[in-house]
Amino acid sequence: MRNKLPSPYRPGLFHFTRAFIWLSTLIVTGIMIYFIVHLHSDGFKVPYAFLVILITCLLTLLNLLLTTLLYVRNSLRPIFSLTANVVLLILWIISLAFLGYSMRGTLMTTCNVDSWGTSTGVMVCRVYKTLFSFIVVAAVFTLLHVIIDGVAKKDQRHMTVLAAYDSMNGNGSGYGQDYKLHARGESAVPLAAVPVPVHEESRADPNTTRADVYNALGTVRHDNTVQQQHYQAQFQPQGGHDVEYYDGVPDVPPATGVRWASAAATRQTPYSPLHTRFDEQQTGYEAFRPHRTPYDEGGYGYRG
Repeated sequence: MRNKLPSPYRPGLFHFTRAFIWLSTLIVTGIMIYFIVHLHSDGFKVPYAFLVILITCLLTLLNLLLTTLLYVRNSLRPIFSLTANVVLLILWIISLAFLGYSMRGTLMTTCNVDSWGTSTGVMVCRVYKTLFSFIVVAAVFTLLHVIIDGVAKKDQRHMTVLAAYDSMNGNGSGYGQDYKLHARGESAVPLAAVPVPVHEESRADPNTTRADVYNALGTVRHDNTVQQQHYQAQFQPQGGHDVEYYDGVPDVPPATGVRWASAAATRQTPYSPLHTRFDEQQTGYEAFRPHRTPYDEGGYGYRG
């Protein structure tokens, strides 16, 4: 069955590893067939090490062929490949141990006429060493394939979780898109949320809250309504004199006694920090009074 999810294997490393396994296994299989045919034709018994190596090679080739077909159909499961490669790795290690034990004398000698006597013996020595070398290569790359299967199994688990989120979000386009909890134009918090009714009993009284805070500090605050009435009565204008307000600054009551201006002794004029009335008869610096301006009646200039 074809899987909708993409393959969890990284193509470069996956094909590189399998290419070396294919190459080394085919070479070892060819050498084994050559030895078995010549031994059988000469009437010699085939060693058990050769049989173990040949069985390992045939199982490896069968596994490579089957997993290649599954990979092409995007149906190769990492757990299946991992199990098969672990078994093959054990078989390669056993084959290597058997061959190394049976050829321990041959592997340590030099392939020349002095050691082997004839050119046929030299050729057999070289073939034995080639066989041992490619068995080592096959075992190493099978171990690497086991590691790749383990990583792919972990990646497939993550892909399955993402696919589950995708199905819950209602995206029917399949795997391979950016997974977001919300669309690009959608907010995580709805703009018009349904108001939740609040019962009157659950509303907190601000005066009670303030009283609780002040009582916790060891003081008692008066009621807020009483405080407002107190401040409103405090800032009411007094009836003893006229009060003018300029930009929020209240006028002060007229001062008694002689003023420093020349008209202060004859006329009581209220003094304001923002407005001063001078008499028409002025001397010194007061004689340079500007002419009447359009701003006289607005309270920002001089009044005649």
